[in-house]
Amino acid sequence: MQHAGKNLLSRPLLRRRRVGGLFQPVPRGAFYPDAEFVYTGLAHRASQLFDDRLFDSDENAIVDFKYSANPKVTWWFDHHQSAFLTPEDAEHSARTTAARKLYDPSFKSCTLFISTVAKEKFGYEAPDLNQLVYWANIIDGAQYTDANPQSSWERPR
Repeated sequence: MQHAGKNLLSRPLLRRRRVGGLFQPVPRGAFYPDAEFVYTGLAHRASQLFDDRLFDSDENAIVDFKYSANPKVTWWFDHHQSAFLTPEDAEHSARTTAARKLYDPSFKSCTLFISTVAKEKFGYEAPDLNQLVYWANIIDGAQYTDANPQSSWERPR
């Protein structure tokens, strides 16, 4: 899709599809209704993670993955304590005033983090995704009540 003849969001880089399932409606619902989304999977490694050619759009997002100081990254959400590869990355993030580059290690799930930020900062809610947020928070945070839900083939209740 194009919005006013312009590809607005071309590469949200995702570690998990369910996080993308929640991230995509936020910019689409709150900012860019006709944006095109292209997903690129990445692997964790200790060296340089991002090829700068990935950031080829007006809006580029990294969700639930390592930080990048690249100025072409306009959205970033993460909750992992390992979000920064270097002290310089952490310092760069701390200095940024970008309202769409957010880090909060108190969240157990990036999905819940995105949902909370979308509601509190951007006034966007997606009630149809409440079940996704609920289960992603349990799964990502390993907050099961016992071992059965994650080892069973039964549908969650």
